[in-house]
Amino acid sequence: MDMRQGVLGVVASLGVCGAAMAHGHDDDRYRNRGAEYGDVTRVRQVVRSVPVSVPVQQCYRDGGYRHPHGGALLGGLIGATIGHNLAFGPGRGPATVAGAVIGSAIGRDAERRAADDRGGYDRGGYCETRYETRYEPQIAGYEVTYCYRGRTYRTHLDHDPGRRLPLPG
Repeated sequence: MDMRQGVLGVVASLGVCGAAMAHGHDDDRYRNRGAEYGDVTRVRQVVRSVPVSVPVQQCYRDGGYRHPHGGALLGGLIGATIGHNLAFGPGRGPATVAGAVIGSAIGRDAERRAADDRGGYDRGGYCETRYETRYEPQIAGYEVTYCYRGRTYRTHLDHDPGRRLPLPG
């Protein structure tokens, strides 16, 4: 079907060019203050596919369960053990409790700082950014058919010339 349209376009442009010649417009029609112009009979966009790199964020879950208060629990256990081993005699009980409270606070704060560094609490997942190549259409130029002094010509331009094409002098 594209071949048929091309043939029809050439035949139509020959008809336009022939009509211009028959009416005696072959000289005056193409001049404008010293510049010469061709009458555009057909313009077709030439489109090509251009690769574009697009960032895509992909998130995964690692399947592991992380307790939301794991830092406080672990810190409390470590603090209680240290407090229990540092104290002697009747002060051992209160030292164990104090170590557990201080260790829990330190563990909770450490967990929150780590979560803030990751952009929020991480409950067993992570995200990564990768790049995909996608192809997008881009206009590469215009195939222009024009008539000048009774003859049909074709050229390739980077812009749509409109109804009249200025010709190099």
